[in-house]
Amino acid sequence: MSDTTSTGNLVEELSKIGSLSTLVDLVAANNLTDTLATGGEFTVFAPSNNAFEKVLSRLNKLTPEQVVEVLLYHVVSGKVLSDDLSDGQVVPTLRNGSNVKVSIEENSYFWSSYDEIHINDSKVISDNQEASNGVFHVIDEVLIPEDLVSNSVVDVLGDYDMFSTLVGLLDTYNLTDTVKSAPSLTIVAPSNDAFSEIENKLKRLTGDEGAAKVVDILTYHVLGSAVKSDDLVDGQSYATLYPNDTIQASVTEKSYWWWKWITVKLNDVTVFKADIEGTNGVIHAVNQVLLPPSVEIPNTIVDIAGSEDDFSTLVGLLVEANLVDTLKATGPFTVFAPTNDAFSDIQDILDTLTVEQKKEVLLYHVVGGAKTFSSDLSDGQSLTTIDTNSVSVSISSCSWYQWHCTSSIKINESKVIKADIEGTNGIIHVIDKVLIPPSLKPPNTIVDIAVSKPEFSTLVGLLGEANLVDTLKTPGPFTVFAPTNDAFSKIEDTLNTLTAAQKINVLLYHVVGAKAFSGDLSDGQQLETKLAGEKVVVSLQKSGGWLCEWFGLYCETTVKINQSEVTTADIDASNGVIHVIDNVLIPANL
Repeated sequence: MSDTTSTGNLVEELSKIGSLSTLVDLVAANNLTDTLATGGEFTVFAPSNNAFEKVLSRLNKLTPEQVVEVLLYHVVSGKVLSDDLSDGQVVPTLRNGSNVKVSIEENSYFWSSYDEIHINDSKVISDNQEASNGVFHVIDEVLIPEDLVSNSVVDVLGDYDMFSTLVGLLDTYNLTDTVKSAPSLTIVAPSNDAFSEIENKLKRLTGDEGAAKVVDILTYHVLGSAVKSDDLVDGQSYATLYPNDTIQASVTEKSYWWWKWITVKLNDVTVFKADIEGTNGVIHAVNQVLLPPSVEIPNTIVDIAGSEDDFSTLVGLLVEANLVDTLKATGPFTVFAPTNDAFSDIQDILDTLTVEQKKEVLLYHVVGGAKTFSSDLSDGQSLTTIDTNSVSVSISSCSWYQWHCTSSIKINESKVIKADIEGTNGIIHVIDKVLIPPSLKPPNTIVDIAVSKPEFSTLVGLLGEANLVDTLKTPGPFTVFAPTNDAFSKIEDTLNTLTAAQKINVLLYHVVGAKAFSGDLSDGQQLETKLAGEKVVVSLQKSGGWLCEWFGLYCETTVKINQSEVTTADIDASNGVIHVIDNVLIPANL
């Protein structure tokens, strides 16, 4: 307990504390400054700014005269220090006929003990702030006379921003008056965050049947009598206003060294703020919405997708292709679900497809007959889709020494960005690219890729001039070391002196008759090219400081083909792979 002396009057001392500015402003606005500054002695129970903020909506409904009554309800004649207060004491205020009640509870922390003082239900958070004409004690709630403002549990819920979703739902489903008029009840109040966690489930409750289920969920959070946390019995079930299911309490004493506390749970959901009182009951705040076991929320793959904003394009296409009922069937299914952004990336292709072709694309994302969790997938696995095609699984795992690495799963070339969204008839894995079935894939040979990239225009022109385009469109496989336009510019004078046959030899010297990714190359390796009798040499140069040199960690590898550096590796094609190089390879015989 603090015991300070001040020469200023009550208003002056209150004004020195920034967190009491709302009270000071209200005192001035309602012409009470002179009373508190020159009268006395007085004791003021001073609500903080946060306390006023919580009841602002209710105070705004009062007349100026009623606001004065609220303020006078916080003032007691005489100077009453905290040591003068006693548990159960009833203290008359300057509001005629109105008293406040004192309750004092002894608490301990390690070896020390202290008294926690409440005025009505408001806790004293700073006591004995003395002034020349009295004393004030800072409290954490505004004291509102019960006969002046409605203070039902619904009104109290409205004082807390964290319950705004619950308040809105009670209003939307016409339950506000029911709860307000009940003589005694307990509300188990989920926070806004708790409702956000099940927002997509609530979206599935549509129409009259859905509305009835929302009402069932809300009434499941209401007990038919006021039960404070101290009165809850471990293991006991409590009836709710939803008659089909009960709520079970769990009350556990926990300790850490000499510090003991009680944890209260309702249906295994922790009560994080208990015993918020209203005139007709009590509120216990929880961090999760309680779902009655007997209330069934639609949870098929289609229901889940329909409630997720990021699947709106997918759902629209399922409707267009008449596949909704298919994916509402028993299944089970595993669905690789592209996001809206993934579909956006191929909008130009989608616009050219017929409905049947769109259906083919969608079915290529569905594996039938199994609910395959991410843990069931393996690297190199092939999954048969319900259109009899197959998709391949690749999994990159972290080694024990890769501290910042995360494992990733790919389906073909699409990365799984969220796995294991479970429904009653299957499971969804969210992917970042649309899977295109083989029959609809645009041509993707080495030549097609080179033609699509402006930096290879010189190479493409030379291939056409040498009649090698059709050769590099065949199944192959090939590995092409592809010089950029800049690389050809470096030897333009030389090119101009070459015959057609010599240009062909130069081009063939860049082609290997196998599909070799950069990971397949080794230092000193010799690769036989399509130019008879001529090979190119691979050199791998590692850099990355001492971690690389000593332990082989965090190395950067530079790949060279002869003296040309690979600037971009592993451009995958249907008939091979392209590695971009920065210099043209010249055969030794030229």
